[in-house]
Amino acid sequence: YIALATQPTIIAYNDVALLPTAGDQHSLQLNEYIWVSGTLYVNVGGAPVSNSIEVSTRADALDFNQKSYVTVDGITFTGAGTYTLQNSTSGSNNTVHNSNIYNSYEGIWVTTTGGNFSVINNTIHDLNEYGVSIDNGSGHLVQGNTIYNVGSPRIGAQTNMQGIYINAAGGIVEKNLIHDGGNLNNGNSGGTEHCIYYGGSNITIRYNVFHDWTGTGFKSAGCATCNAYYNIVYHNGYMGAQLYGGSSNVNIFNNVFYNNGQGPYGYGGFHLVNQGGLSTNVVLKNNIFLNNTNVNVAGEQVTIDLAPAGFAEDYNLLYSSTGTNLAQYNGVDYTWSAWKTAGFDTHGVNANPNFSNVATGYFTLLSTSPAINVGANLGATYQYGLSPSSVWPSAVSTFNQNSYGSGWDMGAFVFNPVIPAPATAFFISVP
Repeated sequence: YIALATQPTIIAYNDVALLPTAGDQHSLQLNEYIWVSGTLYVNVGGAPVSNSIEVSTRADALDFNQKSYVTVDGITFTGAGTYTLQNSTSGSNNTVHNSNIYNSYEGIWVTTTGGNFSVINNTIHDLNEYGVSIDNGSGHLVQGNTIYNVGSPRIGAQTNMQGIYINAAGGIVEKNLIHDGGNLNNGNSGGTEHCIYYGGSNITIRYNVFHDWTGTGFKSAGCATCNAYYNIVYHNGYMGAQLYGGSSNVNIFNNVFYNNGQGPYGYGGFHLVNQGGLSTNVVLKNNIFLNNTNVNVAGEQVTIDLAPAGFAEDYNLLYSSTGTNLAQYNGVDYTWSAWKTAGFDTHGVNANPNFSNVATGYFTLLSTSPAINVGANLGATYQYGLSPSSVWPSAVSTFNQNSYGSGWDMGAFVFNPVIPAPATAFFISVP
């Protein structure tokens, strides 16, 4: 035990945050702590090494309030009891770049009415809630970040275990790697645990990788003119993507949804929920849905509640190795042939897409893939798909769909045929 006059917000031992105990100082489990009346008790499996315990009593690490054009570059932040970095009243054009944020309650918190907040190339991890939360303003950019382990029960309750939350009047979220977060032990079904949750208007979600979260890869609610394209979404426990009611003019194009819904409440690859108002003009094209799991209907990849106005789904690949009902619309389950007869995915594909290596998260297309050259041409806004050589988040690059093959490809990657190198020597056998 250690004498400590002020109640701490974060306790870390050898740079790893300890957990607050649910018991008392007499029943501490390994790597737990409790503060009682000016004394800190810890259990680290023995006597702590000198200077190895870090104690934080601060709520915030850095406050941008009423500041503009501030750049934070290459700084490590840890141990914030509330927000690591916040911009809550006014200020604009601030940037957090190349920094490391960890072992805190929340990461970056922005609610200012000012715009153009940029979060670029940071590593954000081991937080209770929100890696990045932007809840106002416009013109924001969240790019090239690695975010993981949001949902670690460091201090207090957990409600919003989200890698990124953005609810603004304009923003781009691109080239991020968001993985391994959430915590179903809090009794939540996964409804507030997402790699990204977005709302507002004019939000673009593109070229991201979302995987192994206990909830949803990406979720949107009430978003107007919000588009998600060329994202890779796999191994998320609740579902791949969910669009809640009240959304309008939403395009979901050229994404990969693989093996989502593996948790106890799994709901497949994509779910359009018409609660909180009917969504309108939602379009799904050029996506690949492979072996997502719905606990209610084996093999179901896509679920569309009710009959939303302006809904369209075509040029998608749907395939499951575990069931024949691949989609649901307005409460009715459909086999592939019935789905096409009903007017959906009339140009779609029902076959294994032949990804390069799903076991290692490599979702490029093999030369035998039925998804090559059969997608819809979606126009100039969506012509740049992912290059097969992309690496997240440091080296994400794109190819123009119009420059490869006879048509557009389904899925997130543009197929680039590898032409064998010419022979450098010839061997001739003479009898």
